[in-house]
Amino acid sequence: MHNKFIDLLLDKTASVGARIGPALRRYDSSDFKDALFRVANDLTDNKLIRRACGESLADIWIRTNHFDLDSLLNLQGIAKLVVLDKIMMKKPTWYKKFLKSGGEELTPKKFIDLLLDKTACELEREYAATLLVRYDSSEVKDALFRVANDLTDNKLIRRACGESLADIWIRTNHFDLDSLLNLQGIAKLVVLDKIMMKKPTWYKKFLKSGGEELTPKKFIDLLLDKTACELEREYAATLLVRYDSSEVKDALFRFANDLTDSEDIRFTCGESLADIWIRTNQVDLDSLLKLQDIAKVRALEIIIIEKETWYIEYLKRGGEELNNLLNDF
Repeated sequence: MHNKFIDLLLDKTASVGARIGPALRRYDSSDFKDALFRVANDLTDNKLIRRACGESLADIWIRTNHFDLDSLLNLQGIAKLVVLDKIMMKKPTWYKKFLKSGGEELTPKKFIDLLLDKTACELEREYAATLLVRYDSSEVKDALFRVANDLTDNKLIRRACGESLADIWIRTNHFDLDSLLNLQGIAKLVVLDKIMMKKPTWYKKFLKSGGEELTPKKFIDLLLDKTACELEREYAATLLVRYDSSEVKDALFRFANDLTDSEDIRFTCGESLADIWIRTNQVDLDSLLKLQDIAKVRALEIIIIEKETWYIEYLKRGGEELNNLLNDF
């Protein structure tokens, strides 16, 4: 079985999902660590797989309390970033050995330079934005704001910058109202969401200064606008979980069942719909029976764990079993 997972991890013709599974297994044989290192350092391989291999390699070293300094020094790209991040936080003495052996130090400037480099790997830039949350200099915040507000840049990177900027403001208990008012797109959505939940007085100041209020109608309109940024629409579907009006549930159901729409958006709509039913302790079995595809699968996955009696009633009404639906994917 152990060798089977190694073979699958090394098989570039296999799907990303199938290969990431073995990458996260908790073996610690030399063969397995060699395979993780090999894939982590193959810059022609998928970035998500290389990141997963780096995470697994670091976790094995930390769990077994033994690391390979030569391997760490020779790692590259996203794998090296995630390994160094874990080691710096959990094994500072190893990190010092790495630096004494000529390894490059992880600094805010390094992360800023990486974030601002549009020619760099997008996954590395997104990870750099995430790591910058630990710092709070004006240079860090300026870089995060600049990329968060660059509508020509990658949406996931802009989202990560918005999240880090909001977390820095909240951690330091100081926010920049002008920056918040001038943020745009997905970054503004995530920042306002965090502030509305954790710093309501800041949110009130934002509104008093002319900022647009976050309302269920705004999220519904955004979700219904197929010309809008897909990541913003998906985030709107996530935020709608906090409300439970018929308009909210109707919008979520409508787009959960629109098979012409993005699978990610339909998945999120099904998830939010199920979460609303559970929070309000009131399920709409007719809607559940009529849900389709990935939205139905996601809703049933949540319900079978949280409200098994609802799942039993769904089956009694002729609903298809979750296992059968999963076989179609």
